[in-house]
Amino acid sequence: MRLTRKSLFFYGLTDLPIAMSLFPVAVFIPRFYASDMGVPLVVIGTILFLVRWTDVITDPLVGYLSDHTRSRFGRRKVWIALATPLMMLSVFQLFLPDLGQVYMRPIYELFFNEAQINWVHLALWSFMLSVAITMMLIPYYAWGSELSTDYHERSKVTGSRAVFNSLGSLSAQLIPAMALLIFGIGGSSVVLELVGLTMLVLMPVCVTLTLTNVAEAPYQPRQQVSVLAGLKLMAANGPFKRLVLAFMIGSLGLNVTTPLYLFFIADVLQAEDKAIYMLSFFYAASIIAVPFWVAFSKRVGKHRAYLVSFFMLAFAHPCYLLLGPGDFWWMLPMTLTTGFAAGGFSQTLPNSMKADVIDLDTLET
Repeated sequence: MRLTRKSLFFYGLTDLPIAMSLFPVAVFIPRFYASDMGVPLVVIGTILFLVRWTDVITDPLVGYLSDHTRSRFGRRKVWIALATPLMMLSVFQLFLPDLGQVYMRPIYELFFNEAQINWVHLALWSFMLSVAITMMLIPYYAWGSELSTDYHERSKVTGSRAVFNSLGSLSAQLIPAMALLIFGIGGSSVVLELVGLTMLVLMPVCVTLTLTNVAEAPYQPRQQVSVLAGLKLMAANGPFKRLVLAFMIGSLGLNVTTPLYLFFIADVLQAEDKAIYMLSFFYAASIIAVPFWVAFSKRVGKHRAYLVSFFMLAFAHPCYLLLGPGDFWWMLPMTLTTGFAAGGFSQTLPNSMKADVIDLDTLET
C-alpha cells in the first residue's frame, strides 16, 4: 500500500522541532558560551567533541533496544515518546542557562567553583541532549525506513523529513531575525531564548501529531542473530560499507564548517550583523532542492544523484578560502550551491539509500 500525503506530512513533522534544537547547538551554542558565558573555545570544542564520541556507544545501544522493544504502541513510538521530555529539559537547560542554573546551581556549588560551573553546565546538558537525540532519532529514522519497501517511495519519506528539517533550521534563524527587525532585540542569548522557547512549545505538539497519525509497520518476526554475527554481516555488506564511508567523509565536511559559520562571517568577512541572512539563504536553498533531488534520483538512480550532490559540496567548500573582509555577498553563490547540494546530500538521498542497503542484511538473516 502506497503512503498517503497525510502520512508523509505527519511523519516528517517531528523533524521540525528537532532541527530547531540541533541547528543552534551547532551554530549558536559555541559562540554564546564563549562570548556570554566565558567558557574558553578550547573547552567548548573538547566538550562537544567528547559528547559526539559518546554516540559510538549510545547509538548502537538504543538501536538494539529499540529493535527488541515490544509494546502495544509499537517498537519505535515508545522511544520517541520517552525521548521528548528529556530533550525538552536539555534544551531548556542549554538554551536558557540563567533560568536553568537557578535549579542546578546549588548542586553545582557542592562540587565545583564559580569558574567551573558554566563548563560543567555545558558538558552535562550537551551530553543529556545527545542522549535524548539518540533516543529520538535512531527509532525515528528506523521507523521511516520501515514505512515503505518501495525503492523510490523511500526517497519521498526521507524527502518529507528533509523538508521539515530545513524548515526547522530556517525557523531557528527567522524567529530571532524577526525579533530584531520588529522589536529591535538581538544577541546570542536572545536568539537561544527565542528558539528554545519556540521549540519547547512545538516539540510536544509535533511529536503527538506524528505518533497519533502515522502507523508503525506490523512487526515481522525475523531470525535473531548475535551482535558479533550482525557485525560480520555488516562487514560483508559492500553497498553498506561504501555508503557509510561516503557519508562519513561528506558529513565531516559539513560538521566542520557548520560550527565555524558564524565565526567566519564575523571574524573573516567582518559582517556579523548579516550572518542570519546567509544562513537563511542556505536553508531556503536546501528546502527548494529536496523535490529536485527526489525527482533526479528517480531519473538517474540514487547513487548517481548522491555523487552529484557530493561533488557540488566538494567544489563549493574550498571557494570560501578565497574570501576576505567585505566579501560577504561574494559568499552567496557558494552558500546557495552548498545549501542546494545539502538538500540531497545530508538528508534525502543517504537516508533513503540506508534503507535499501539494509534490505540486503534482512534477506541474509
